[in-house]
Amino acid sequence: MATANETLLDASIKHSIGLQRYSAGVVKQIIALLNKVDDDLVKQILKFDPTAVSGSYSRARLEKLLEAVRAVSGEAYAAVKKELTGELKGLAVHEADFQARMITSSIPIQLDIVKPSASQLYAAVKARPFQGRFLSQWFDGLEQGAQQRVASAIKIGFVEGESIDKIIRRVRGTRSQQFRDGALEINRRGAQGVVRTAIS
Repeated sequence: MATANETLLDASIKHSIGLQRYSAGVVKQIIALLNKVDDDLVKQILKFDPTAVSGSYSRARLEKLLEAVRAVSGEAYAAVKKELTGELKGLAVHEADFQARMITSSIPIQLDIVKPSASQLYAAVKARPFQGRFLSQWFDGLEQGAQQRVASAIKIGFVEGESIDKIIRRVRGTRSQQFRDGALEINRRGAQGVVRTAIS
């Protein structure tokens, strides 16, 4: 017969595997939200093409384009924040329930375990920094970094006098590379890392 420690270890290992699968599912949800924005960003770039009016680059149209990109990006990251916040709240409650059940079912003595409320658990999640920053700071950093990368890609095209198609390829990436070579892919990878770390 297994000892309480062995039973707890086995349950913890199985649960850890389940958490990794859950994390992968949440990452897919978050990436799906960000992927929806790709088309909106391309539409904004085409709408505010800095060369559309005079055939040469217009700084005023570039500023309108950058403002539109910030708005689209802001909406996307607000949706990401809302989605991940909901997932983390649910996960905190699930984890508290799981840990209490695991301990009480594995230990041969009667324990009276008092679980924190859902609001207490989520407050703890928000108040505990990971990798040097709080969750809200990670969200803010993700959004700012994403906006800066896309704006830089657009500004490089502006300075170089590139066609709007080339600017879009720099932002979105190329089909031949499955869109993994654009600024938006870097944004997705950053979001994946934050989601996985937050869940862990």
